[in-house]
Amino acid sequence: MATLDEKHMLTEREVSQLLSISLSRLRQDRMYGRGLPFHKIGRSVRYAYSDIVKFLDSTRVEPTEAAA
Repeated sequence: MATLDEKHMLTEREVSQLLSISLSRLRQDRMYGRGLPFHKIGRSVRYAYSDIVKFLDSTRVEPTEAAA
């Protein structure tokens, strides 16, 4: 995949591959208003790369040390 900048728009297939989730899961999340923000352009759905990065950052879990 080419280098992506923050304004780059991805198709749902590209996002599916990038995040290793099925197209049906991505579509289901859209239908129920959860998951990634998206843009609807005519009949096309596009995802901003910057939104994907923000979403992934928001779901990050930092490990903690176990109490001794």
